[in-house]
Amino acid sequence: MATPIILESMHGANIARVAAPPLASGTLVSTGQLLFEIENHKVVQEVESPADGLLVHGLVQGDLLQLGQPIAFIAAEGDDQTRLLEASNAAKAPDGVGWEAMIAGNVAGGAPAGAKVSIAKATEIAVLGNGAGNSLAASLGASVGPIRRSAATPAFFKDKILDLLVFEAARLLTEKRFRVLNSRFADGAIVPHERIKPGISFDEGKRLTLYAMADVETLSLSQVQDAIVGGLMKYVGQKLSLEEVATSTFTISDVSAVPLSFTVPLLPQGQCFIIAVNRDEGGCFGLNMTFDHRITEGLVAANFAQELIKRIRSYAAADSQPVHSAAGSAAAVCSFCERSVEEEIGGFKRRGLLKIVDGSHGEVLCCTACWEGW
Repeated sequence: MATPIILESMHGANIARVAAPPLASGTLVSTGQLLFEIENHKVVQEVESPADGLLVHGLVQGDLLQLGQPIAFIAAEGDDQTRLLEASNAAKAPDGVGWEAMIAGNVAGGAPAGAKVSIAKATEIAVLGNGAGNSLAASLGASVGPIRRSAATPAFFKDKILDLLVFEAARLLTEKRFRVLNSRFADGAIVPHERIKPGISFDEGKRLTLYAMADVETLSLSQVQDAIVGGLMKYVGQKLSLEEVATSTFTISDVSAVPLSFTVPLLPQGQCFIIAVNRDEGGCFGLNMTFDHRITEGLVAANFAQELIKRIRSYAAADSQPVHSAAGSAAAVCSFCERSVEEEIGGFKRRGLLKIVDGSHGEVLCCTACWEGW
């Protein structure tokens, strides 16, 4: 029996393009052999053979494909190859039909007559065009103030709070009062996401991409920092996988590199909220949050933003502040997020730091927030 090759649509991106000349139809292939390169949702996805057999398809480079349908088959002995070829051709856009007729959303005016946007831009339009909008979305903003990081902070994050936002937002979403924010609205229902996956916005000018980070709520701050830098390196090298760009459950967009006092971020499809962090000319950070009013009320979103800001402010430290985190050291700070015992008690109204034993049987300290997200 023939094995179909199907590309699934993700988050509103329901088209793809054959990015390179495919392996010829009629070729005898083996499991794991590279067959196609498909451009989908801002990445080039390598499609490998799911079985041994004869490759059957009618694709050429540049073909537009409707996702969710078989684009090719691996035929076994006795299969009707003519019928399989007809079935695979059904996934191709009809002659003369461009991406405009295949996705939700239209191209804005202003482009030269006849100019077409790229497939990457088309998927962006589809994702943003199907998100909450008009009266369905609401925005709020708040000032964080100046945040001076400690000397132990990696140089890449010295003038940023992106890592802190990712780290603390993921932990807040594990709490019962904020779990609804890690949801999507579909068919009249609020559907919780199975995982917490922040999407970090990377943009070098013409290639806006969301890098989805998995299992962030289980990582230490230093591990989150490593994951962000690793994702950025993949983005620059165009090595991000489809899974890494199309599965985020909320978005954080860092626009603090240029002085801005306010921004209203657009909410993508399948997410409840997006946070944009900016910094004004005085060096003060601010957060602007757009959320889906179908999923949550303004008070929940406001409380989430307020708690997130309180946690971010707790990291502000003079460059000379000791940051040793081993139990018994001069500075009693959390080994994972470097929050001091004074900040834990004074800013968060909790009892202090927990002394725990790590994997090497050494004693370290842990704040309540990190313990709750263990």
